Amino acid sequence: MIKSSILLKAGAKKVQLDKGEWVFRQGDHALFYFQVLKGQIKMSNFSDQGQEFVQGLFSDGQSFGEPPLFVDVTYPASALATTHCELLKLGKDKFMT
Repeated sequence: MIKSSILLKAGAKKVQLDKGEWVFRQGDHALFYFQVLKGQIKMSNFSDQGQEFVQGLFSDGQSFGEPPLFVDVTYPASALATTHCELLKLGKDKFMT
């Protein structure tokens, strides 16, 4: 976890999501660092038969989806708000700095 004050000083924006809103979808380009302030995010992907594989649940203070930032690939899974959420979102370029 990175302190919220550091992320905000670096230019992070607070983002509000309602339950059921997507943060990103599998195949999207990884352009942001995300950290949960409040709520819960589910990261998952689906088999060709439609079966869901939950890769993780992330809540207050946890970050998610950052590995693709380091290797410049698309997201291998989707991230969905399972509750009302407040996130910090910081652009890749600022995160790397």
